[in-house]
Amino acid sequence: MRITHITIDNLFGLFNHEIPLFGQDRITIIHGPNGYGKTSVLRLIQSLFSENNFYLVKIPFDKIAIRFDDEREFRIHKKMHAETLLTEEVVFSFAENSFSLKPIVTGKKHRRRSIGKSALSPQQIWQLEELQEPTTFKDFLEKAAEIYELIYPAPAIQQPEWLQKLRSSIPVRMIEAQRLMQFSRSAAGSSVEEQTPLPSVIEYSNEIVGVINSRLAEYAALSQSLDRTFPQRMLQQLDSDQVRQENDLRRQLRDLEKKRLRFINVGILDSEDFSFELPENIDETALVMLTIYMNDVEKKLAILDQLADKIELFKNTVNHLFDYKWMEISKHSGFRFFSSTHNELEPSDLSSGEQHEIVLLYELLFKTDSDSLILIDEPELSLHVLWQEAFLHDLQQVTQVAELDVIISTHSPQLIHDRWDLTVELKGPTE
Repeated sequence: MRITHITIDNLFGLFNHEIPLFGQDRITIIHGPNGYGKTSVLRLIQSLFSENNFYLVKIPFDKIAIRFDDEREFRIHKKMHAETLLTEEVVFSFAENSFSLKPIVTGKKHRRRSIGKSALSPQQIWQLEELQEPTTFKDFLEKAAEIYELIYPAPAIQQPEWLQKLRSSIPVRMIEAQRLMQFSRSAAGSSVEEQTPLPSVIEYSNEIVGVINSRLAEYAALSQSLDRTFPQRMLQQLDSDQVRQENDLRRQLRDLEKKRLRFINVGILDSEDFSFELPENIDETALVMLTIYMNDVEKKLAILDQLADKIELFKNTVNHLFDYKWMEISKHSGFRFFSSTHNELEPSDLSSGEQHEIVLLYELLFKTDSDSLILIDEPELSLHVLWQEAFLHDLQQVTQVAELDVIISTHSPQLIHDRWDLTVELKGPTE
């Protein structure tokens, strides 16, 4: 199930937005002046499908309608207090089903205690636009306590099964404008209050090591399984008339060698993994054994294909953009950066634009599932105008490899470049 159309009525009491999604290109760009609700639109969509009700309660609107490709609509109505403009009720409707959510409102003296028990993760609180990049969890909790008046239901609130199923039917990921920092525990077993920000490029460098080695563990498990049954399969093949011709075997070996070298180049395999040459003369028994062995290698390498596609696109895109430096990926140490003089660089040596590009591409390729809806807020941040103009072309390659739908919020005509056919303009109340 995919979203085809989004309608938001009376956003902030002013705006009525119609947003058709462009299914064929899988990219939709929303643009408009500051204050027209571009980021709020993305946050409302995220809130709807991540089962986090915070923005549904916080952001003023009357109605949201989400139309799917089967023409059914998911509708959300909100009732707000006329004087305080606080949310009194949010009603979810789909087909014949409906569910009412009533947030809890507290007095100021209770805010600080209640915020500490809220459903927001530390990352989400820290990323809220009102906060000015506090350095510790305690700092931004105190700031949040002074700002927010609403306390909303925790994720454990009981929702009907139909609503849980609907809200989890479309994986949605929001890539915030503030994306260069992540939160990481300062020490094993440390409390939430001790979490401190870590540059995303370092966090993801550590993470890609785990991604690669997890896939290599699958590769090793299949290898062991195939090795256990190799003698039995060889004996069965010796009794069969279906034996591969020597020329076919040599052709298969060349193809596998190309794939092996590709996996070495992207950082998945070491240079000594699976490398041999066929002898000049191969007797029939050896031909049978090699046929089985080569087929097994083909099956094992197939496990790494999709990961190699993503890493190759990731590396090629980054290195195409970089001037006077390049990136390598290692299954042992993650991202490695080098200057044109072959000196190794620290991630902190990268410009903010370079870090933005790496973080965006990594999130799109490695932190999303196929058929997810990705919401990107201001991808142009810190990017040179030439990088902005190249962004959509690079994004289209990513959406094809990762099979994603993307909604972008942007201020940049350079990023849109020549693809105004993908845009939806958010207009004011009198337009």
